[in-house]
Amino acid sequence: MEPTESSDQHAQATERAEGRIWVVGVDSSADAGRALTWAINRAAAAKGNGHEIHIKAVSAWSVPVDSSIGLAGAGLRIDWNTDWDEVGRANATRLAEIVNSLDHRGVSVTPVTVQGNTVQVLFAEAIGAELLVVGRRGMSALKELVLGSVSRHLVTHASIPTVVVPPEADPSAPLRRVVVGFDGSSNAAAAVQWVQSMAMNLAEDPSTLELDVICAEEISPLTDESTTRERFPDEVARVESEFEAEVQRLDPEGHLHWQFVLAAARRALIEHSEAADVTVLGARGRGAVGSAVLGSVATWMLHHCTSPLIVVPDSSGSRWAFSL
Repeated sequence: MEPTESSDQHAQATERAEGRIWVVGVDSSADAGRALTWAINRAAAAKGNGHEIHIKAVSAWSVPVDSSIGLAGAGLRIDWNTDWDEVGRANATRLAEIVNSLDHRGVSVTPVTVQGNTVQVLFAEAIGAELLVVGRRGMSALKELVLGSVSRHLVTHASIPTVVVPPEADPSAPLRRVVVGFDGSSNAAAAVQWVQSMAMNLAEDPSTLELDVICAEEISPLTDESTTRERFPDEVARVESEFEAEVQRLDPEGHLHWQFVLAAARRALIEHSEAADVTVLGARGRGAVGSAVLGSVATWMLHHCTSPLIVVPDSSGSRWAFSL
């Protein structure tokens, strides 16, 4: 089935956006509404800074199935008596109600409903977009591990920066502090570059925005920072020297506030993210293997971060229209 929004309307919306499109995954949950509200507020701030953003609120729906047989026997079957067109229209109606219930703050928001798998639909709609935004369900890490997670799949495979808004976040809070995790990898460098090119434009008052880059290195897991410096001075000096070289390479003019700490990355990032309005990470750190694997720190933060988490892939697969 074709998208319930006509192809002409869809093309007009895309042309009107002039390439600056954010895609937000929306269903009937509060998590999705929170994600859409966050995107609208950040886009409104960008508009106040002279950058026009157009949001596509995308809802995917699937053919309903009859589960009366149960999972043990022949499995699920399609309910052929269902009017699938009516299901699509009902989905479009619900999406329009959600979109219309929010204050758009002068931001263009276009509802789009498409039949298909949620992840595949969002990837397709996000082609050429600058940002992909989804909500994170308030489920346990164990459930996400067992059942799988749309948000985790998106941040693992998306070629553009992906925002995951957790249940604990206030989507209407102004953007005052951004925390970036850095470990020297190309993905971490992409995260820093994204912040340099985008973050100031998303703040209500760019002049007061704090941009903090946290580089955490755990040389000795069993000792505190002062003891580590005392017992492993050569190793500490080496990693600090590498850190300073990266600072000079990525931020020679000192636009960002860089901090090096001798601690586990997870602990350092979660502590700093608690006081952040947005946390930014690279998709894969130095310990990840292959493009299909989300870094262990990013995965852990995806489950535990209480601020909106932006996961940035390597810059070779992304594009950003803004510049400082």
